[in-house]
Amino acid sequence: MHFRFNVLVVMAILGILLGFVAIKLRPFERVGSAYNLHRRSDAKQLQTALIQAMIDGHIPPKNVPQDKSQAKWVCEYTYKGLNCLDPPISGIDLSYLVPTYIPSIPSDPESATGGITGYKIYQDGAFFIIEAAFKN
Repeated sequence: MHFRFNVLVVMAILGILLGFVAIKLRPFERVGSAYNLHRRSDAKQLQTALIQAMIDGHIPPKNVPQDKSQAKWVCEYTYKGLNCLDPPISGIDLSYLVPTYIPSIPSDPESATGGITGYKIYQDGAFFIIEAAFKN
């Protein structure tokens, strides 16, 4: 009987200590922060690849909106041409950047689905902006 009580006390103390450690480390916040770093890197890689292709004389993608509020999805690499441009995606096909300017079209680690990468593109004057959906 005395042994069971000691085991329960030890388990309670370990539970409390693990609770403090979990609160201190904030593992879910760290995962979200890591995903946001991934998103930022992917958006920068896509933007750099697009700029390099244009420097090399490739025609920039057509039908890129001029307004951030109307930004279009960047399609996954397997959705090319009309599969990307037509509904339901109605996105922007950047597959011509692969493999010369970027090894593959990156996808958001959490929100890529149904042919979209989770990244949006719009044009601000002469600049193409790749936008990621950062999460807290």
